Amino acid sequence: AEAKITATEVATGVVTSATSSDSGDYRIATLRPGVYSISATRANFKTVTINDIQLLVGKTTRVDIGLEVGEVVEKVTVEGNAPLVQTDTAERGAIMGRREVEALPLNSRNITELTYLIPGAAKSSTQGEPVPDVNSLGATRNQYYVDGGGSTSMYAGQPVERVSIDTVQEFKVETALMTADRGLHAGSIISVATRQGTNQFHGVAYEFFRNNILNARNPFATTIPTLRYNQFGATLGGPLVKNKLFFLANYEASYERRARTFNVTMPTVAEKRGDFTPGTGAKNADIFDPLSVDATTGLRAPFPDNKIPDSRINPISRKYLSLWPDPQTTGSPNYIFNAPSKNDFDRFAVRVDYNLREKDRFLLRYGRQNNPVLSPGSVPGAATGVTGDTASGHALVVS
Repeated sequence: AEAKITATEVATGVVTSATSSDSGDYRIATLRPGVYSISATRANFKTVTINDIQLLVGKTTRVDIGLEVGEVVEKVTVEGNAPLVQTDTAERGAIMGRREVEALPLNSRNITELTYLIPGAAKSSTQGEPVPDVNSLGATRNQYYVDGGGSTSMYAGQPVERVSIDTVQEFKVETALMTADRGLHAGSIISVATRQGTNQFHGVAYEFFRNNILNARNPFATTIPTLRYNQFGATLGGPLVKNKLFFLANYEASYERRARTFNVTMPTVAEKRGDFTPGTGAKNADIFDPLSVDATTGLRAPFPDNKIPDSRINPISRKYLSLWPDPQTTGSPNYIFNAPSKNDFDRFAVRVDYNLREKDRFLLRYGRQNNPVLSPGSVPGAATGVTGDTASGHALVVS
């Protein structure tokens, strides 16, 4: 009873303490995910220390400590982890730590795709962004948290911020029987805890690339489409003031230049000048004059010889048709071409942790991302051009 319980985070040396009740119960509710050493002291009892306690994101970890009669200077050290079975809540789901995040293959380096491994989750997407469909409740029924702050897009059930896997400490996916404070959506709750700086400097840099010189030719294309894909980034973290002030900064980007192969049908030379007579390669169909409606029958008369007179073709339409290339072959499809596209992604994030006192701690994390996209049309040249889209976002967490 009334023992002093101290939790020390191994990586940063930050200490948090509490006092047990008369019945021996205690609770420390402000700890961040990480590895801790838990110790208990009381007069006339030996000091007990339990090492390697792994605290996971959004999870209550129970650590029972038994004290033995003896002098305080006597110490009992226990090496071991907290129980793996969750007995304090009924929630269902899974937790992945840094080891799983770094070891499992992620072609896009998008952590959301790891949720597909959770029982009950299926691969889905909203507006091109990969998201899980949990328990068949829909891809827009997910709720996202980053470092305890809400991060759910109000439009499509996507995360507002795509967190880099290099900054993820661990993430948790809840799929059923959530607690009462997590009731906004019926699907899953995805909580991400980002890494913080420690008392040692650590950094990583990487680059992955793909290039068309390493690819085989598409059997339907005459050449190998252009492909330039570079994915790179760097992360650096460490102390600004030991045991007090820490930082972690991350930048990552992917630049993609790709040529897509289209196999389409172009209008024939005869069709572009209004000639649809058989034998010209035009589509075998009658072309009716829209201005020849019979007042009695309501039927239209076909153009003579299935030819549209030059005077009936609008000059603007004629100019537009001139932008369409002539077919390369007969039949349908009759034209193959490669069109360039661009998809770039940049993201920067920085996190600062300040431990002013044992019960006064501050976290500031800022993230910014930008994703300009340029997509080709399914008709070559200036006939349809390209479509562009840019998605950008900011995320700020203060706690």
